[in-house]
Amino acid sequence: MNPDISSSDMGMEMEMYEVADSSFVMNGIDIGSQNSNDDTTAEVEPLTEEKHVPSFCLKNKRGLCCFLAYDDPPKLTQNQWSILAIAGISNLFRSYDGLVSTVAVSQIQEDLHISEEDIGLVYAAVRFGIVPALLVAMLSDIHGRRKVLLISTGIYIVFTSSTGFTTNLNQFIGFQFIAKMFSSVQNTVYSVLILEALNDENRGWAIGLYQSFSAFGGSIALMLFAVFGGFRWGWRVMYIVSFTELFLLRYMYRNLPESGIIMKAWAETVHVEERLPVNSLSLFREAVLSNLKPVYLLFLSYPKRFLGCTTIAAIDGFATAPADLFKIKFMQELHG
Repeated sequence: MNPDISSSDMGMEMEMYEVADSSFVMNGIDIGSQNSNDDTTAEVEPLTEEKHVPSFCLKNKRGLCCFLAYDDPPKLTQNQWSILAIAGISNLFRSYDGLVSTVAVSQIQEDLHISEEDIGLVYAAVRFGIVPALLVAMLSDIHGRRKVLLISTGIYIVFTSSTGFTTNLNQFIGFQFIAKMFSSVQNTVYSVLILEALNDENRGWAIGLYQSFSAFGGSIALMLFAVFGGFRWGWRVMYIVSFTELFLLRYMYRNLPESGIIMKAWAETVHVEERLPVNSLSLFREAVLSNLKPVYLLFLSYPKRFLGCTTIAAIDGFATAPADLFKIKFMQELHG
């Protein structure tokens, strides 16, 4: 080592990056601005970003921000609040759309001429959209959380809203299958993004806040069903209402930051523009294997607990899915 070179000079020669929430700097350059060629992409906040509580939360002490066992809402950075707001509103719409297909099952069945013997098979086919969603969600490890969420949200809005214009059963199954797939992608990636963006002491609160938005979405669906449920075409109107989520997509495009962990991984390459190799298929295979490896290691470490938990989860889904689908249909047929 050359003694004439001071430690500060060595520090200038080294590639350094710092990650905090969704921001980092490499050689003094904001890499976040290179994540997209569009100038409207959300700028990455500096490392010293001040934490604060939105004025809405301060003025509404009993509001949504602090009802989860908090006397006062936690102080978070602007990027963290943006992630929570976008994820929560998105979860609201997904819960709304999911409940529409449940509360209006009798109207859908009548309008599309679905027999009693086939109604269960129709909804089972739709729910299988969850299976390919696991593979699509893994793409966020390659292309980033932000990009996958933007694309999946756009596709979800199109197919969910277009369900209101379907004219036959095959269209309904196809549109809802795709909508269900990208709805599951959003839920998975948003959960990961929240865990990556929040500190240890606030993650539980943030996940609880994120999930609580689903209750509001379900309430809106029930209120609209009270208005349109008496009409044969009412379920179509309720699906078409989902077009309003386009306003969220516009806000996401401008304000949703990238995960700091993903940006750190990109920064470790020599050139950010060359972070994707020519053979994207091999990179996707590597992403799939890296996601499956923790599951495999968990099984090896705790095989009995792993099998017990997965069995209970499977039984729970097997028992509750039919009940959730047919309970409102049963009440409508029994009580009118």
